[in-house]
Amino acid sequence: MFLRLTSAISALCFVLTIFTTATSSTTALPKSNETDRQLLLAIKDLVQGDAFPVFRSWNHSIHFCKWEGVKCGRKHQRMTILELSSQGLVGSLFHHVGNLTFLKTIDLGDNNFHGTIPKEIGRLFRLQQLILANNSFEGKLPTNITGWSNIKEINLVNNSLGGEMPVVVSPLSSLTRLVLGRNNFRGSIPASFGNLSALSVLSLSFNKLSGSIPYELGRLYKLRVLLLPYNNLTGNASRLWRFEIAQNSINGPIPKSLGNLNDLESFGAARNPLETKSGNELSNIINTLSNCSNLRALGLGANNFSGLLPNSIANLSKVLSQLYITENDISGSIPVGIGNLLNLLIVSVYGNMLSGSIPESIARGKIPSSIGNLSQLSILAISDNKLEERIPDSLGNCKRLLPLDLGYNNLTGTIPGQVFGLSSLSIGLFLGGNQLTGPIPMQIGNLINLGLLDLQENKLSGGIPTTPGKFQVLEILSLAGNHFEGGADVDAGWQVSHTERFRSGATRAYGCVGS
Repeated sequence: MFLRLTSAISALCFVLTIFTTATSSTTALPKSNETDRQLLLAIKDLVQGDAFPVFRSWNHSIHFCKWEGVKCGRKHQRMTILELSSQGLVGSLFHHVGNLTFLKTIDLGDNNFHGTIPKEIGRLFRLQQLILANNSFEGKLPTNITGWSNIKEINLVNNSLGGEMPVVVSPLSSLTRLVLGRNNFRGSIPASFGNLSALSVLSLSFNKLSGSIPYELGRLYKLRVLLLPYNNLTGNASRLWRFEIAQNSINGPIPKSLGNLNDLESFGAARNPLETKSGNELSNIINTLSNCSNLRALGLGANNFSGLLPNSIANLSKVLSQLYITENDISGSIPVGIGNLLNLLIVSVYGNMLSGSIPESIARGKIPSSIGNLSQLSILAISDNKLEERIPDSLGNCKRLLPLDLGYNNLTGTIPGQVFGLSSLSIGLFLGGNQLTGPIPMQIGNLINLGLLDLQENKLSGGIPTTPGKFQVLEILSLAGNHFEGGADVDAGWQVSHTERFRSGATRAYGCVGS
């Protein structure tokens, strides 16, 4: 007890010395690693409680750079990182933390710190991360942080901070993450936030913000996550034309207010867990976006959607040209009403459990010949489903196709020569994993731009044409698992393994909005 009291008195005396020095106009603050050590001891003594394991190493027998939660730079042996998150600490943030000028990271998240954030923290011009999340800090955010030219992350979520939303963050051009949610900030979102050119995450949810969403936020081209719910904001970005939230962890349901975005042209939400427990979120999204009459591209791949493809898909924008609903668990057949979408250029539905046939309503013609009326079609990817019947001869009319992926269905009959006459095919022709019969069409020699030809695992027969020698860029030819006659100077095992890798990458590289 005596030793601890002596230590506390020594630290307090040091604090008083620094305070006296700091208020003097003629004496400079000491700048040494001894300053860092004494300040750390002072912070330790200001934390309430006596049983925090993190502080067991904080003693005179160990150099402070080796104390738990402390890291120093090699050159000057000055503290650069203070990381004391999730330690159950109780106390206030020592205002002389501003003297730790070599600090790059302060992480005190998930503790019970309270009081205000001291304005002296603005002196830490080397600071890159300030993480005070999940504490009880109150008051306003200091206004003198414009010197943080290196700051990349400010995370103050779940505190009791208040006042006007700080405009002072606008000059921070290196800031990538600004997380101020679950506080009591009020007022409007500053238009100057649009100057945070490096920002990728902006979270302002669960505050008391009001007014409209600044149009200037549209300048944040690197923004990946924007969280604004549970405020008193008015309007809804009515001029928004592109909405991209792909590859996140966003849960459904999506707000129905998205249907009010009259200028929306592109909606990309691939690779999120948007499906809800009710199992009807796909229908909800399609119904909501049916009001967006300018929608041209819709990407909903890999969202765990289940059930049937809703008939309301026929109510989507008549100018829709790209539709991606790949890699879900959608079953049943493609609704006949999809034929109402007259401007469709890309329909990507691979990786589902669809069955039946392509509807006759596509391009308002008969199946199988009706699909040939889509003369502008550049990508057709409907692999990994349960499609049956013959490959239509009319696909030969789709003279802009780059990849054609009909692989791993239940297609039967012979391969139409018209398909092998499509010289536009370049990415790949995937017909493997079906029940196709007969010989390879002699028109194979027309595929001079093709990079990959996958015919494996069918029931093809006859000889292997000699015309593949005319191919100019062909890298992979996979014929394994058929009934061909004669010899071929090809290693079937090599073909299959390389085809799978190429197919996995190429098939998923088509998408503009998300496959």
